[in-house]
Amino acid sequence: MATGSYEYLKQSGPVPVSMTNDYQFRALMQMNKDVLTALLEALLHRKPGQITSIRIKNPVQLGNYIEDKEFILDLLVEINGKVTVNIELQVINQKNWPERSLAYLCREFDNLNSGEDYIEVRPVIQIGLIDFVLFPEHPEFYASYALLNEKSHELYTDKFKIKVMELGKSSLATEEDKEWKLDKWAQFFKAKSWEEIRMLAKELPVLGKAAETIYEISTDEQMRIQCMMREEAMRRYRTNQRWMEMQAEEIERQKEEITQQKEEIEQLSEERQRSREKIEQLSEERQRSREKIEQLSEERQRSQKEITQLAGTVEKLKAMLAEKGLDVDLI
Repeated sequence: MATGSYEYLKQSGPVPVSMTNDYQFRALMQMNKDVLTALLEALLHRKPGQITSIRIKNPVQLGNYIEDKEFILDLLVEINGKVTVNIELQVINQKNWPERSLAYLCREFDNLNSGEDYIEVRPVIQIGLIDFVLFPEHPEFYASYALLNEKSHELYTDKFKIKVMELGKSSLATEEDKEWKLDKWAQFFKAKSWEEIRMLAKELPVLGKAAETIYEISTDEQMRIQCMMREEAMRRYRTNQRWMEMQAEEIERQKEEITQQKEEIEQLSEERQRSREKIEQLSEERQRSREKIEQLSEERQRSQKEITQLAGTVEKLKAMLAEKGLDVDLI
C-alpha cells in the first residue's frame, strides 16, 4: 500500500470529480507515467519490465481551456518505440463505438514512412474504457478483437487489435482478468469516494499513486476548473442526448399512432366498401323482387283476363243451351 505521507489517505467522503471524467483521466495518465505504465501492463498483459519506454504522442497543455464540443480526449501512446496504443475513456454512448474505434485504429495503422515496406508497419491497438454496455446481447467485461478467418478462426495479423473494457461489468471479470487486476482498475474508475479508493489501493498499490495524483489535480485550480467544465459539458450533452432520445421516442410514438390510424382508416374503408357492396346487393335483390312482383302482377292480370273470358264463354254457352230448352244446371 502507499505510504502514509500521501495526502489522499487523509481525505474522506466523495471524490471532488467523477473518476470517469475524461479530462481528469488524461491529466492523470499524462502526469504519472508509473500509473500509465501499470495500466498498459494490465490491459496488454505485459509483465513488469516488458514496457521499457512510453511516449505520449498527443500531449495536451494541462489547464488550458478545452471547448465543450471537443469530447474526444484520447491518449495516443507509443510503447517501446514499436507499438502504438490509443486509449480513450468514454462515458457517453453515442451509438457508434464500433465504427469510431475502428476509424481510430485505421487512422493510426497507416503509419508507414516514405520508403518503408508494408512488412514494417507498426502494430496498433485501440483500447476503449467505456462506461456503457456495448453489446447487450453478449455482455463482457474485457473483450479483445482481431482480424480472424471466419471459417478457421486463424489470425490474419496480430498488428491490428481492438480491446474494450466495460467499467460497469467488473463482476463479469474472468480469472485471467482478475490475475491482471483489471477488475480493480475498473472499480477504481467507478469509485465514488476516497474510502473506496483506499480499499482498492490495499490490493493494488499503484492505485495509491494514482489516487495521490488525483488529489493533486483536485487541488490545482486550473485543472480543477477544466475538470468541472468537462463535467458540465458532459451533463449538458447527456441532457441534450436525452432530449433527442425523448424526441425520437415521441416521433416513433407518433409514427405508430399514424400507422394505427392508417390501419383503422383502411379497415373502415374496407368496411365501407363491404357496406356499399351489401347495399348494392340489397338494391339488386330489391330490383329483382320488384321485377318479380311486376311479373306476378302481369300474370295475375292475365289470369283475371282469362277468367273473365272464360266466364263470358260460360254465359254464352248457358244462353245457347237455354234457347234449346236444356237445363243448364244438369250440364
